[in-house]
Amino acid sequence: LVGGKWALRDGRLEQTDPSEYLVSAIMEALDVYQRLEITLKLKRARLKKAKNGHKASGTAPLGYRYGARKAIEVEPAEAAAVRAIFETFLATRSIAATKRVVDVAGHRTRRAQPFTPQALRFLLSNDFYTGLVTWRAEKIPGQHAPLVDAATFGRVQRLLAAPKRRRRRGFTPKIPA
Repeated sequence: LVGGKWALRDGRLEQTDPSEYLVSAIMEALDVYQRLEITLKLKRARLKKAKNGHKASGTAPLGYRYGARKAIEVEPAEAAAVRAIFETFLATRSIAATKRVVDVAGHRTRRAQPFTPQALRFLLSNDFYTGLVTWRAEKIPGQHAPLVDAATFGRVQRLLAAPKRRRRRGFTPKIPA
């Protein structure tokens, strides 16, 4: 089977002209180079946005929205819910209890779903709510209004980091005689 500049030899498709192989290899190398160049350009743009105190990429966290010219603005109804979640966690000192209160209050995620314990932990751990932007491991003062003060956020982080006290259901401790 010989057609054009390709031939089928021993079940493999091979090019019959070495110069075609060279052109093909150069085109592949240029394609890889262009993808790497685009990736580097995007990284530089995200770093520049972060250094200027703007969210570098992704969706705006609950309580915020992208406004005119992609600036982060406070979404009042969601912001009230975020503040209530922080206050509830400080009062209950428990993700599970906070989830129950949040569910009863009718607070939902941006996708109108009930909060999962993992989503609550992520929300409570997000320092974006204190006015910071995180780029890699670097914390940069943001251009957005904080929803939670640093002291409240710090208390929540200490509670989240505290050792867990779990009770096992049906477990009866043995009392020495």
